Amino acid sequence: MTSGRAYRGERCIIFATTMNPAGIKRDRVEEELRDEYGWRVNIYDFERLRNRLVGNNRNHDLAKEHLNTDPDRAHVDTSEFVLDNLRQQYDEIQNESDIQQTARLVENLIEDLFEKTVPDVGVRKSQYFGSTGAYEFILTNNSTRYPWRGMGPFVFADCKWLSKPIGAQEIRNMSSKADMLHPECSGTVIFSQKGLSDSGQQLVRELFAQGKYVIVFDQDDLERMLEDGYTDEILESIADSLWL
Repeated sequence: MTSGRAYRGERCIIFATTMNPAGIKRDRVEEELRDEYGWRVNIYDFERLRNRLVGNNRNHDLAKEHLNTDPDRAHVDTSEFVLDNLRQQYDEIQNESDIQQTARLVENLIEDLFEKTVPDVGVRKSQYFGSTGAYEFILTNNSTRYPWRGMGPFVFADCKWLSKPIGAQEIRNMSSKADMLHPECSGTVIFSQKGLSDSGQQLVRELFAQGKYVIVFDQDDLERMLEDGYTDEILESIADSLWL
């Protein structure tokens, strides 16, 4: 969800949003507005708001209530060593021409991404389907952070490196597998290279209204995660854009 309010004083505009764009994009927008209109613009996105609030103990309740974030975890960043290894895996994917081998590399990268950059979420079991290049795995979920809370102790995950967006029928099939996985499982996380089709997005919103949480992130989202390691925060912004 995004909300903005402008304060004009000495040609300064402050815009606050709970979305979490990549820092380089945020800085570029501020610069473009300054160059075009002569305004000094400060965009307080999720990361900046979080860092401001957790820096003072008196603001921790605000961080919990309005940002759905745990102040004690706010400054836990993924090490550069881990990120470098993940980026190297991604480079191998970009240089691979064999489709099945590409799928294998993608599955390893997504598994490591969850294991190493998302607190309290791990990979319990995985299964690869060579005929389709699909990769499914089960996540153990002990996180109390949004969007993980409420998704159940086990989360069904699917990894696809396809040349087209996934549609409603594929989303429906994966959500059904989550239902069969565990009686308390109400969450599905999907990596799809090309993201969602329009029908897929509509179904995700319908499922959310039914208490079933489906998060789909694409190649651009993956690159953002590898840029700074804020996987959890990026998934939060994706969930907002899909569900709300």
